[in-house]
Formats: sequence, C-alpha cells, structure tokens
Amino acid sequence: MDHKKIIIVGSGGHSRIVTDIAKKLKFKIQGIVDLNFKLKSNEKIIGNKIIGGIDILKKNKYKTNYIFLAIGDIKLRTKVYEKLKKDYKFVNLIDKNSTISKFAKLGKGLLVSPGAIINAEAVVEDNTIINSNSVIEHETIIRKNCNISPNVTIGGRSIIGKNTFIGLGSNIINNVKIGKNVFVGAGSLVVKDVPDNKKVLGIPAKQFK
Repeated sequence: MDHKKIIIVGSGGHSRIVTDIAKKLKFKIQGIVDLNFKLKSNEKIIGNKIIGGIDILKKNKYKTNYIFLAIGDIKLRTKVYEKLKKDYKFVNLIDKNSTISKFAKLGKGLLVSPGAIINAEAVVEDNTIINSNSVIEHETIIRKNCNISPNVTIGGRSIIGKNTFIGLGSNIINNVKIGKNVFVGAGSLVVKDVPDNKKVLGIPAKQFK
C-alpha cells in the first residue's frame, strides 16, 4: 500500500497542526477520524472530511493501513496507539522547517513541528510529539508516548520517561532524569531528577499535588 495515503485519527485542535504538516509533506489524507463522531457532523479540518468514528477503521475501505494520531492528550493518545498498532502502521510527520541531526534516532508515529531541533545522538521513541521550536539536545532520550510542548529546551544527556508531558516553555538542564507519567507545568525550570508519577511546576520546579 502507498504509505503517502494516510488517515488522521483525532479532530481536536492538534489535528489542525497535523493536517497542515501532512499537506506540506504531500501526504494524501483519506479522511479524519473523530473519536466523538456524530452522524450528522459536516465538519472539515482544513478542507478534509471527517469520515466517522474509530470503528470505521475496522472496515478499512480507504485502502490504506497507514495512519497518524492527531491526539495531544497523552493518556488518550497512548490508549488509541496501543489499540491500533497491531493493525496499522504509523508514519512520521516531520516538518521541513525542523532540524534533525543525521545521527539522531527516531521511532515511529512522531510529529516534529516547525522550528524543532533534535541534535546528535538524541533518541525520540514511538508516538511522541515534538512541538514547534522545541530543542532536544545531544544524547537526550525521550521515551515513547511523550508530548513536548512548544518552546521547550531539554539539555544534553537527559532522559524523559514514557507517557510524560513537558509544558509550554519549560527548560530542563543537562543530565536530568525525569520519570514516567510525569507532568511538568508550563514555564518550569527543572534542575534535578523527577520521580515517576509526579507533577512539578515552578522555577526551580517543585512537586505539587
């Protein structure tokens, strides 16, 4: 099957970014799946039809098994990813105005938005979002199912655990380890390791409930 023919799953605000980048990369969008589909919906996303709810993927009448998840919420994104990964292949959408070292290692199902930088020997695992103007420095590892918001800077040799959200404009210094299922609030400065399942916020970032 033609990997340029894709179905986009998700119709929220994040789908606008995804659809825009997909169009710039000349992908042929077969339609958009709305997780909360209503039968009488006539909504379009940048000119592309909403073709139905997630159950429509079982019919596969669009003759493609390539998809992309346009879901920003990590928990929901991960749930849908796990549900679909056996039957569908996930493409990468990497904006032409991003910068990725040829020595970086990328997984599948990634969104890399305009202005993002991924430097040498960085690793970005499957189903992760690298938003606009974010910087992933050398040798940093970002585990699967993460959402790195716009204007985030992650210093070299850091580790971001799976299912983690890094909020808008946050900075993480070199050699910091952030656990899995962590939430880093917008504008935070992370200067020390963060354990699993914690929420941190502030300058410097501290835990909160």
